[in-house]
Parts: sequence; structure tokens; C-alpha cells
Amino acid sequence: MEQDIQAFSEFPLSNNAASALIGKIKDGDSSSLMALYEETNKLLYGLIAKILGEKIAAEETLLDSYTQIWRHAASYDPGTSVLEWLAKIARSNAIARLLWNKKAKGEYESILTRFDFTGIFSNQQQDIDHSPLGTLEPYQREILELTYFSGMNCEEIASSTGKPLGEIRTQARIGLSAISESLKPSANDKTE
Repeated sequence: MEQDIQAFSEFPLSNNAASALIGKIKDGDSSSLMALYEETNKLLYGLIAKILGEKIAAEETLLDSYTQIWRHAASYDPGTSVLEWLAKIARSNAIARLLWNKKAKGEYESILTRFDFTGIFSNQQQDIDHSPLGTLEPYQREILELTYFSGMNCEEIASSTGKPLGEIRTQARIGLSAISESLKPSANDKTE
């Protein structure tokens, strides 16, 4: 998730430029969709590939995501970040594909052994100790990563880890609260 935050801060387009492209896509301008694709496909592919773990499935899901962006550009809320909107679409499509694949195969693989959460958008190891995630206990970070990347709910995480459901819920809540607090602007940030 730290790499997600890093990648979001390195978004190649300004939010205004990306929002303008979405507006043109909404009006049916396919060249704007291609421009948005050129600027964002590597980030979205990285997220999708990490969730699915399969190149062909990730490529298909990426195309499905841009098809959805084309069809639902009118649903974009200009008050939100374009990258967040795009990532939400890509992540939702990847998780839907993951769950569909599990159902179609009739098997339930252990998510814990399936994902390596390091290096989502780049091969460089990020220093997580100084990030909001670095303030969490490893167990809390693992729960939040499983929720974000696999779409697992607390019951599924409890089943996979063998931990009590109440403990999973408590640790997830504590982790989210800690991240929320660390992301709030400090008094020094407000005065600048």
C-alpha cells in the first residue's frame, strides 16, 4: 500500500489535465481515452497484475477497466482524484475477476501465500518505516493489505489465518485509525 501512495504521488498527469480528459471521454472523444490510457496504463496494470498474479488475466482486466472508464466517464465526480477513481475501477475489476476465477475453478487458494505485497508499482524497495504503514504492527499491516489487494472481508481473513474474528476486526480498526491519524495535517502544515 505504501507503493500505491508513492505511485499516486508520481501520477504523470495533473489532476486537472486528467479531469479534462475524462470530460472529453464523457463527450465521446476516443482520442482522449487513448491519451489517458497512455499516461495511466502502467500504473493500473501494476495494480491489477499484483492482485491477479497472471499476465493474461491482468491484460484482459486492464482492457475491461478502460472499457468501463469509456462507458462510465459520466459517473466521475470532479471533486475526487482521477487516479483514485481509475484505481478503484481497476481494483474492483481485478477483485471481481479473482473471485470469479475462484468460483469457476471450485477451489479456494490461500491468499496469504499468493501475494507478495512489495514493489507493486516499481522494483525499488520502499522504506516503509517512515510511512503511515510503518507505524502499524506487522499483523495489522497484513490484515489491511489482504483487505485491499484481495478484497477479503474480516470473516475470510479470520478463516485463512485461524485468528478469532473479533481480533481481526479490532486489529483492522486500530490499523485504519492509526493510518488516518498519521495522514492528518499537522499544525505546522496548516500554517504553511
